[in-house]
Amino acid sequence: MLAAVLVSISLSVFAQDVERFERIASLISENKTAEAEKQLTVILRSQPNQPVALNLMGTIRAMQHKLNEAETFFTRAVDANPQFTGARMNLAYLYLEKREPAKAVPQLREVLNLDSGNTQVMVVLGDRRC
Repeated sequence: MLAAVLVSISLSVFAQDVERFERIASLISENKTAEAEKQLTVILRSQPNQPVALNLMGTIRAMQHKLNEAETFFTRAVDANPQFTGARMNLAYLYLEKREPAKAVPQLREVLNLDSGNTQVMVVLGDRRC
């Protein structure tokens, strides 16, 4: 009985987190980065290694053309969750933006290892002839 209650609480908390991150992602896509950054800062204060929050903060920094800061956030997201393909893709795209394909290729290959059917990676690797 206690296990069922704990599972239901965990699922409820997880659903709240998903909704929160979806709202923050919407703010970013609406270019309301100041509000999104505020909300992410609150999350990262209590959970400094929260991979989704780190990835979203990296996205904001990339939009602000603060590429080194973006790289730090994306790298931290990947370190916190090595299977997080979205953060790896963002890191790879950032490296390509910085004209550092030698750093992008390992990230792209790791995404393929995690998701062998990822056509987006296949196109990028093919386009880069890596």
